[in-house]
Amino acid sequence: WYQRRVRGERYLDLYMRGRVLFGSWFEHVTQAFKKSLNNPRVLFLRYEDMKKDETGTVLKISEFLGKPITLERAQEIADLTTFNKMKKDPTANFEWAKILCNDGFDFVRKGVVGDYLNYFTKGAK
Repeated sequence: WYQRRVRGERYLDLYMRGRVLFGSWFEHVTQAFKKSLNNPRVLFLRYEDMKKDETGTVLKISEFLGKPITLERAQEIADLTTFNKMKKDPTANFEWAKILCNDGFDFVRKGVVGDYLNYFTKGAK
């Protein structure tokens, strides 16, 4: 799939089988989740929750790390790490992966919760 963009249900099939650039998301997340269930050194965050409350998420992370910060500083960090700013950052958007894909690959796509639903048929959803 490196040579051309694969979309829709064909991509879903490859994705479900772990046959995409970064391998099986399910395998990766399941392994990490199981290993960290009772580990106080692991913090799980959901993208949907981060999008709902970016500043609150920054505060949660700082508290988890034992590095409390002010609300003002959390707001500054949230602003510096918005989706649009991260998309423009070549290190966050895996610019190096574009070498493998010759058709406009973007690791950081849109940042819209649930946008994946626009790419699949009702049955694939």
